[in-house]
Amino acid sequence: MSPPDCKVGFILRLHWIVGGKDVRVEWNSNGSHIDADWVQLWRTDSTSGIWMPVKDITGSEINSFTWTDTMVTAGLNYKYQIRAYNTSNWSWDVIWESDWAVNPRPFNAPGGLKVTYRGDTTATVTWTPVNGADQYQVQVSTDGGVTWQTSTVSGPPVTVPRPCQVRVKAGTHARSQWSGVLTVQ
Repeated sequence: MSPPDCKVGFILRLHWIVGGKDVRVEWNSNGSHIDADWVQLWRTDSTSGIWMPVKDITGSEINSFTWTDTMVTAGLNYKYQIRAYNTSNWSWDVIWESDWAVNPRPFNAPGGLKVTYRGDTTATVTWTPVNGADQYQVQVSTDGGVTWQTSTVSGPPVTVPRPCQVRVKAGTHARSQWSGVLTVQ
């Protein structure tokens, strides 16, 4: 087998599943032939850099498969390879390598929460934007923090009812941090 000849047309796609707990791996040989007795999916992460086998690829999977990798850690990025065992030199040849599966990282809490305008029934609240965040979750409570209504906005400012309590989180990652609570009188 000559790995460079095998690489034409292969597709190896990675998707973090919503919630950031699993990576879905999609493989398609697009009709290209892999001539090998043993084929595996290997993975490395952005911290260790060590490649290890995670799945044997058998039968029709050599042509196409979708598989969910549940043994991943939130906050790390992953890269995958399709490898075929070469009996002529007793080694694993890399047939195809993916790009990094990059999971959205949690953000620190936005700072500088303040009221910039007060009307009769509403107020305008702003905060210091968090570098890299393109969405914010805003929670508003009108019952002293017993219940919170959540909305997603692209950035400051936001209009809230008066009186209320407000807190903000950058991004939508479950592990991003909430700001402190601002009381709007």
